[in-house]
Amino acid sequence: MRAAVPGRYFVCDIAAEPLPEEIKQAQFDVVVFADVLEHLDNFSTALRNLRSLLRPGGWLLVTTVNTFSFDAI
Repeated sequence: MRAAVPGRYFVCDIAAEPLPEEIKQAQFDVVVFADVLEHLDNFSTALRNLRSLLRPGGWLLVTTVNTFSFDAI
């Protein structure tokens, strides 16, 4: 990803409490959480943690698979 899109990247368990200090101090305009939510046991903690990382007016973009899509049937 760094080769394609330069920037700061963090790796952590977003559903863990507490989040690592380095990540808790970061504030983002946009967080993309793509096709992860359906794999988590504790999605409410993950969403709460993600919200805490957003700047005021920031965007959280969440996508999930569509279980009822034609391909899944």
